[in-house]
Amino acid sequence: MVTPQEERGKEKCHRYWPEQDEIFRAGELVMSSQLVSDYGHYIHRQLLLVHQQTGEARTLQHLQYVDWPDHGKSLK
Repeated sequence: MVTPQEERGKEKCHRYWPEQDEIFRAGELVMSSQLVSDYGHYIHRQLLLVHQQTGEARTLQHLQYVDWPDHGKSLK
C-alpha cells in the first residue's frame, strides 16, 4: 500500500485491515492484525485470516508506505 489513509485532511483510501485488538468479520472469514513495527516511512503489520468453518488460517504481511506524498509535495 503506497499511501497514508489521510493526507492534508483528505481521505486517500479506506482502511481495509483491522487495527490491533480489532477483528473484521465477513461471512466465515475473520481477520485480525498485529503491528510488527512502525519504521516512520512505512508500517509493517501482520494480518491473520481464518476461515471459521474449516479452521484454515493464512498469515499475510501488510506494508503501508506512509511517506509518499501526492505529486511530489511534502506531507509536512
